[in-house]
Amino acid sequence: MRTKRCWVGLAAAVLLVSACGTTVKGVDGLSPRALEELTTQEGGPADDFAGSGPAGTGPTATAGPGASAAATEAAKKAAEAAAQRGRLATGTGITPTTITVGITWLDITALFAAFAPTARNEAKATSKEAAQAVVDWMNKNGGIAGRKIVPIYHEYPVHAAAQASTRSQAEQSTCDAFTQDAKAFAALPLFSSEGIFNTCAAKRKMISTVIGNLDEIMDKKRTAELGAYWYRLDGMGGERREEVTVAQLQRRGFFAPGSKVGLLITDTPTARRLSEQVLEPALARIGANVVEKAYYFDDQNLSTTVLRFQTLGIDRIMWGNCFSCQVSVANFMATAQNQDYDPVYGLTTQNTIGALRTLGAPKEQLVNAVAFGWKPGTDLATNNVEPPRPGPQATCRQAIVEAGMGNDFPPGYEGVYEAICEQLFFLKRGLEAAPSLTAEGLRQVVESQGPQPGVGTFRVHFTKDRHDGVVAVRDLYFGAQCDCWSYRGPEHAATG
Repeated sequence: MRTKRCWVGLAAAVLLVSACGTTVKGVDGLSPRALEELTTQEGGPADDFAGSGPAGTGPTATAGPGASAAATEAAKKAAEAAAQRGRLATGTGITPTTITVGITWLDITALFAAFAPTARNEAKATSKEAAQAVVDWMNKNGGIAGRKIVPIYHEYPVHAAAQASTRSQAEQSTCDAFTQDAKAFAALPLFSSEGIFNTCAAKRKMISTVIGNLDEIMDKKRTAELGAYWYRLDGMGGERREEVTVAQLQRRGFFAPGSKVGLLITDTPTARRLSEQVLEPALARIGANVVEKAYYFDDQNLSTTVLRFQTLGIDRIMWGNCFSCQVSVANFMATAQNQDYDPVYGLTTQNTIGALRTLGAPKEQLVNAVAFGWKPGTDLATNNVEPPRPGPQATCRQAIVEAGMGNDFPPGYEGVYEAICEQLFFLKRGLEAAPSLTAEGLRQVVESQGPQPGVGTFRVHFTKDRHDGVVAVRDLYFGAQCDCWSYRGPEHAATG
């Protein structure tokens, strides 16, 4: 049971499924009806995001579908110029005409059949087909730096994520496939939670562009170890995320006067250290009254913890640095509901919000959440996904449409192809402005660019010594009538 439940949680982190229903309680002093009305409102321009206007992303960023002939020609010339520069110095996996990229894929239908047979699943293809559609579109439109993308595919077996040992083996196998069986310049791993893939990739001088919720718990020390070979495109690193979480929840009024806070911390050395050195001091600085903290494993029974928090009168609960902790969140909420415990929860994208209902979190508990997020594919129920934003996300969706895979992807698929697009467009944008087609050349550009529009997130910005890109968030509310999450209001700067 432990293995199956853990894997279902991981599956939900990749492919989100949701149901509809009703809720009975409000939050922030709003009645359920008023809250429901607010969840359907869309915000205007960002009110506090520095540099929130269209970022200067260079000619290639505007050369998507519907772009003018001039923009398309400018993109072509930029690619040709980059190709010429690239002849001066190129990394492993790059030739004058090609760039090899390793792509991990997953059999989504097999995943649901094995571990979530009753869940909603309309997938008719594997993630490999989605990846190939994006690769084909990009190759038809100039490739990367004037070079054709040559994908090297490696399947991540659906059973491998069940436990740490098999995840580690799968990560090593994936790295070997991309660096020994073939020679890739960069890789798009699906799972990198154990850190094996990232370590291997950096040692063998291959760039790893990772998916935030399925990557290892990261801190500044680990980021420095990986150097120019690791980029988290749709997430935040450990220290920064803890600071941002406290600041954004405070902005939302989560830490009400007189409230008592309970912390839940993943029982790993890195998560413990981040809690003790970053999260708890940040809470102390704002005067939050932390009454108790508990360490937990991802899918353990939390009934004792729930009872202890309830007995202590804790009315505010938040999770510290975690990996795929949606299982823990859903477990806690279900137990709290059974024990008539009604706290207010502080949630973020890191809690894989959109999967909580699928994993059994009661609606009556979710309406008590104060939440914000940065990744629509993870935050929103699949029956309530936002219209595509302009820029790379619209271009990405057009690639799928032109491949004949449908304008509206099956539920849960948006996150798959958006992650692939995020990674490939990141490489394209960076390498086409780089002084050389090498890891260091890419790093020079990435660390000097300003905020850029994201695909699976709102906005990204990388700096020296910080390769986690998310710099904008939006507020989330759980709607009573739709039984789903919705964004409300403008973007806010992801600052702590």
